[in-house]
Amino acid sequence: MEEKNAIKISLSTFFLILAIIAIVVMGIFIYKLNNDKIKEIQKSNELQLQVNNLNGIVSDLQERMNTISETINSNTNAVETSINNSNNNVAIIENILEEGTYVAEKQIDPSDGEGIYKVKIEKNKFSIDLFYNGGYNGTYVIKDNILICNADEEETSEGGDIAKASNAIFEFRILNNKKLEFITNKNMSSVYSLNKGFIYNKK
Repeated sequence: MEEKNAIKISLSTFFLILAIIAIVVMGIFIYKLNNDKIKEIQKSNELQLQVNNLNGIVSDLQERMNTISETINSNTNAVETSINNSNNNVAIIENILEEGTYVAEKQIDPSDGEGIYKVKIEKNKFSIDLFYNGGYNGTYVIKDNILICNADEEETSEGGDIAKASNAIFEFRILNNKKLEFITNKNMSSVYSLNKGFIYNKK
């Protein structure tokens, strides 16, 4: 009887030891598993933080690109507005030149050659009278604040009044609605020392 009791105690002790060992092993396994899970969560959080940082950088770069694009568009619009305003101003200057007769402020010495005495503009037609001999007739246009007179006829009084075809061109700068400045002449049939730089006022 005592032997059976001793065997039962020994078996109980054995199984108890086995149970304790199993519990310890399971505890260690659970601890390790839980520890690995915590590490994975930490890594995941770190990766998420990096992703958030990258998203912030991308957003910042996008805002800068948008700002640069808006600045470029703003500058482009400003340049276009400036050009349009300039064109409008030119158009206004071109349109304010009054029709009528413009006379030179001063005469030239005959020894210096011929020169333009007066210019008459009316309904896209012009006539130029020279100081001492003849003149020119034709049509005119205004471009870039310049009065351009394209002659189709030249008049001369040498040996009697004579009219002949001409392709002479006279250019005047428009100073204001009642004042011109002679700039140059082209395609002249005769060589004149024309009065470049002379000012002409509307009578």
